[in-house]
Amino acid sequence: MDSFLDSLGAAFSSIHLSIFLIGFTSNTILLSAAVLHTPANLKSYSTLLKFGTVNDLICVFCDFINMQRILVVPGNLLYISYGPCTRISVRLCYLVHCLQIGTIVYSYYVMLASFIFRLWILLRPTPRSSTVFSIMIAIAIPPALVLMCILLNIFAIMFHGWFTSAQADNGFVKRYIQVNAPRYLNEKGALSGNFGMTAQLIITCIFTIAPVVPIYICIIIVRQMKRKKTTHTYCQILSNLSASMTNISTRNRNLHRILVKVVQFSKRGKIQQNNKALTIHACLPLLSSFAVLIYLIRLFDIYYHPSLEKAITTLASVPPALGAFCSLYYIEPYRRYISFHYS
Repeated sequence: MDSFLDSLGAAFSSIHLSIFLIGFTSNTILLSAAVLHTPANLKSYSTLLKFGTVNDLICVFCDFINMQRILVVPGNLLYISYGPCTRISVRLCYLVHCLQIGTIVYSYYVMLASFIFRLWILLRPTPRSSTVFSIMIAIAIPPALVLMCILLNIFAIMFHGWFTSAQADNGFVKRYIQVNAPRYLNEKGALSGNFGMTAQLIITCIFTIAPVVPIYICIIIVRQMKRKKTTHTYCQILSNLSASMTNISTRNRNLHRILVKVVQFSKRGKIQQNNKALTIHACLPLLSSFAVLIYLIRLFDIYYHPSLEKAITTLASVPPALGAFCSLYYIEPYRRYISFHYS
């Protein structure tokens, strides 16, 4: 086990570079497809995609710039950055870390919103693009509370924000490590941290960790829900989609076929469907759940290995890098766009 983790830790920089290249390429292509090749019946959903894609681009860029290792030491949370930000300043590494937290959490909300959108068009008319735009702005408010603090610190040092004000000076961090975790003193990289488990740090940790499991549960629930013909109750969206498809409008039916990759009617009038898009998309948050699990393992000192500390932010950045592939492959207009321009 240790030898495997040693090998994994040695490939740390290469893994982050791979995540960046994959995420930057896939999200850039998806963004260009959403802007240039979105049909009219997919316009509302493309608004959601654009928000999510820009957010994921920022996330993978931050991950590459920072290449962060989280040190869970008694009574504090410290960071070692190995990425290009170390050539500029420790402060920049810390600010990039704050920005990455906001994008990771927002990606959870965007993923949940995409599943709710798919359920919504089964029940009601397709929402307007302006409505989707307003919703995406609204769900950005919680992450923006952290990011606003960063902006205030950039433009006016007199303003000290919520999470960024928790950063401790380098002298304090080194003294803290010398007393509580001296094994980190000789580590290379840009070392940053906090003034202990302050209120800012605790609430920010909750803000980052707490949404993962509830949002994933909501995604699973929404994925399984559908409208019954004659009642207001819900049942399985995937197993009973054919019954619902007879009641919704032609426009929404076509949109739903695109989003869930529903294929042709059979001779008996039933619908054959491929639910891989929803299934794969629903599995992506599991990677973030593993990141939370590793953090808790380190927090309670169950097992220690340097690679586990490196894996926390690495795993959290994988869903933003891979999520675009679901839309590029399973949404037919975008798949045709790729085939035309990149084949």
